[in-house]
Amino acid sequence: MKQNILGRIIFWFGIAVIVIGIIQAYIMASNTFYDDGFGHQEVRIEWRFFFQMAFQYLVDGMIIIGISEVIKLLHNANGKISGLKLFKADNRPEHQSDIANEVPEQSSDWKLEEMDVEKIYELYSDAAIIELLPSQMEGYCVVKLQKDEGAFIKIVDVGGFSAQEVQNPEIKKKVTDWYNDRI
Repeated sequence: MKQNILGRIIFWFGIAVIVIGIIQAYIMASNTFYDDGFGHQEVRIEWRFFFQMAFQYLVDGMIIIGISEVIKLLHNANGKISGLKLFKADNRPEHQSDIANEVPEQSSDWKLEEMDVEKIYELYSDAAIIELLPSQMEGYCVVKLQKDEGAFIKIVDVGGFSAQEVQNPEIKKKVTDWYNDRI
């Protein structure tokens, strides 16, 4: 994912507002001159004035930093939208079309494209991917993962806009049998 330059610039601008504001508050508060009884001028800091100005700059800087954090969150959310799933496996609709249950024809040779690999890495960002292997059926691949529980394989459909785990048991069985025969 590309860096969020605007968020960083606004963040550092907020830090600069706070630092410069505190320095300016100190300078402005110490410019108060008082005459003593003998005709001499004395410079004192007006602490009320200093705290009032410093607090205002602190609040302004924190608001600017907050805006930069919102921009960073929106940037991160925008990068993850393509990987979101509309339905979880438990919330699948009861009816399924006949097209979804059809097993695709076997393809002779196909290779994973770079875009397909990126889709798989987005889908399994929480696990270490050991192996990516295109199956005998075009659009489906075997992903060998390593998690805390151990190593296991998943059958993934990379044909759509985002990679999805295959839920069709017939396709899972065919691809798993093919994978086990290769080993």
